[in-house]
Amino acid sequence: IRCAYWRELPGNTVAELTSCPLFPKFPGEQVYLENFEIPADQEQNFATQISGYIHPPVDGAYVFWIAGDDQCELWLSPDENPDRKAKIAEVPAWALQNKWDQDPKQKSNPVALKAGRRYYIEALQKDGGGDNSLGVAWNLPDGTLEAPIPGKRLSPGAFLESPPPRVTFDPTTPLPAQSGVHHLKAKLEYRGQELT
Repeated sequence: IRCAYWRELPGNTVAELTSCPLFPKFPGEQVYLENFEIPADQEQNFATQISGYIHPPVDGAYVFWIAGDDQCELWLSPDENPDRKAKIAEVPAWALQNKWDQDPKQKSNPVALKAGRRYYIEALQKDGGGDNSLGVAWNLPDGTLEAPIPGKRLSPGAFLESPPPRVTFDPTTPLPAQSGVHHLKAKLEYRGQELT
């Protein structure tokens, strides 16, 4: 599954990630994870978005769990469309790594899923300080706990590609016709930011 990172981002709430001008289109780093869990003990003040698709092995009701530090949210779509996702579980403040039952909100209600279909899934996490982790687990319809959800049940979304920098010149200032040193006003747009 795909994991996007935003590094050196202060705060410890998911709102501080989602209000960042670089979110969601411009992560600083993207990697594939082998299961639904980020490596623990990373540097402080970062945020993650893990996104992709989950593939249920059998028809039935699944219960999802999320654990992480600091605040985390788990979103699931009723199909493969990310626009239809809804929050199904969260870590309101923080939870120890793989501590799935520290807060009742970490557990979803049962969700009916069908084998042979894929469903868009997304986890958001914002770390400020202290321990840092994020993992997602589920109970299969027969009660088996897979913690974290293994890669064989997941597939990634595509990596986000940053467009190249775009430079535009002030249209009111004509470009010089002679060689030499000239001062021009220009605008640089890159990764959601503008510089003049």
